[in-house]
Amino acid sequence: MATGNRYEFLRIGIETGLAQKRKTMNPQPTDCLATVQAALALRDAVLSSREWADVSAALEVRGLSLDEARRRLRPHIEFDPHTHTIYSDGILDYRQLLWWCKAVGLRAVGVTDHDNIDARIGDAVEEGERLGVRFVPGLEFTVHRLGGRSWEGLEIGAHFFPPSRFADFIRSAEGTRFCERFAAPNRLKSEQGWGALERVNAGFMVPRGLKPIARDELWQASGCVDPVCVGTLTVVVLERFFGEGRRDLLAEFPNTRAIMTYLGKSDFSPPIKAPSQTLDDLARIRAALADHGIRSTITLNHPEEWLTKCGLTLTDGSPDLPGIRRLVALMVLHEPSRTPFSFIELYSSRNTESSRRLFAALYEEFREARARFFPSLPQLHPIASTDSHRVSGCLDADGRVQGWVPGEDFVLGIGMVDEAHPAGNLDVPADYPGADDLLALMDQCAT
Repeated sequence: MATGNRYEFLRIGIETGLAQKRKTMNPQPTDCLATVQAALALRDAVLSSREWADVSAALEVRGLSLDEARRRLRPHIEFDPHTHTIYSDGILDYRQLLWWCKAVGLRAVGVTDHDNIDARIGDAVEEGERLGVRFVPGLEFTVHRLGGRSWEGLEIGAHFFPPSRFADFIRSAEGTRFCERFAAPNRLKSEQGWGALERVNAGFMVPRGLKPIARDELWQASGCVDPVCVGTLTVVVLERFFGEGRRDLLAEFPNTRAIMTYLGKSDFSPPIKAPSQTLDDLARIRAALADHGIRSTITLNHPEEWLTKCGLTLTDGSPDLPGIRRLVALMVLHEPSRTPFSFIELYSSRNTESSRRLFAALYEEFREARARFFPSLPQLHPIASTDSHRVSGCLDADGRVQGWVPGEDFVLGIGMVDEAHPAGNLDVPADYPGADDLLALMDQCAT
């Protein structure tokens, strides 16, 4: 059991490290709207470009130089291992994601789309080598059943090593067949997304005097590829609030998470008619790749969401510590030779101040328990990520920020940006490893 003294010790250590990191990684002061303005301008420049060489000129058209964008958006970390693309619920494709990373100075990026790997990911590995940004292919795997109960939002990260071998495999005939395993789940997700669109238009948009969302509008927001995710629909809904000046709805639904929660509770989002996934299914994916010499690491993703999506809170709103301990035990002790966990997202842009302290203390507890009782288990290492999806909002004709909710958007390597955290809120200690060291550790842990 973590003690109050340990909490205080960790708090002081983290705060000191965070202050040192901000001094070294973001030496120049910045204001919130200028950071968001740079993010929106870079997003639009990347989306309008056909090659990396076009990005700088496209950015200058929007009144911003590449140097200024890099200064404004300089990341807290060199390697962001948890990001999303249009192949789940992000806004950029693989190449565009690499262009963003090159522009802001990220040295490496991992792509972990929700339950999906697209065959085009192989070409991204080579594009990253050409740009000098190391690209690590991966997957964010959703676990629906574990320990005899159902879970909502329990997500596991996987990264595949070496990336070059994965790229060669995924572009082969066998790799094409491997990717086909994700086609049927993607179609089911799209059916859910289109079904949610019909329900939202009929039961939410029209009754509130909003213009219905056209199918083509949602398709464009999804990058014109499957899956069409409900998460993308919430972004379109939020942007409709801004476009029609509905401050009353913005007060009620200030961000996409609030919209998603409301849609789920109000039966606007039909359930996916898919088999429940378990850790055994992830083990089978790992085994299929291992047959081709591809190793993988497994990460406990965003534990802060165990409190929200997984409901591991008590009636008074405090964390269910026994429940969290049981959940971790269920995962890390589940046939560790087939699904060995090596990382936990301890430093995350999703963390609140209290959840950051909580999981820092619990991490120390898990580490001590492993050393005392389960020394044969893989060591659990902390890792930082932003879980970036998209940058929402727009710039008007004068380059002013419009349609952006403070704290709503994720900026790669920085985290959520708001008035309290104008340069982002990703909390990392001063001695957090650089990209080369972290990638070497992940490669070493890969099995």
